[in-house]
Amino acid sequence: MTRLYQQHRQAPIGSSALNVYKRSRQVYERRRKAGEVFVAKSEEDERPERISDAEHAVMEALWARSPLTAAEVCEAVCAERDWSLPTVKTLLSRLVTKQAVMTRPDGRRFLYSPLLARDDYVGGESRRLVDRLFGGRAAPLFAHLAQEEALTDADIAEIEALLRELKQ
Repeated sequence: MTRLYQQHRQAPIGSSALNVYKRSRQVYERRRKAGEVFVAKSEEDERPERISDAEHAVMEALWARSPLTAAEVCEAVCAERDWSLPTVKTLLSRLVTKQAVMTRPDGRRFLYSPLLARDDYVGGESRRLVDRLFGGRAAPLFAHLAQEEALTDADIAEIEALLRELKQ
């Protein structure tokens, strides 16, 4: 049960949802300033909060074409994921909170655009993978892929070409 819902259930009769929201927001801000609440970006660490697999699907739609409305994002991802429009709106809201997506009003709806470039996202996720699984070294990653036969001859040729480019 969410804290806001708990507070709403405990709220005295006659108190409005807005007052409950204001009280919960005040408590949140007090705890955030005390360092008790995790925020998307801290002052010390400039890396954005991680994006979930579901949020990544929404980001892919926005990277492919933007700006998009929530309904247009839903058209792009809902059929393959069996999602509804409210699900997409929730994911977009989370991405806005994580500062990965920006909104712009357009009449009675909002347009969503990515703030996080796809190349930056892929670079960060790749770095995290190599750091976490291979101690920050890329060579063991390639060795593992080669041993597991996950690399085709075309992949190996492409990697060799990239390495030659890097040496020059």
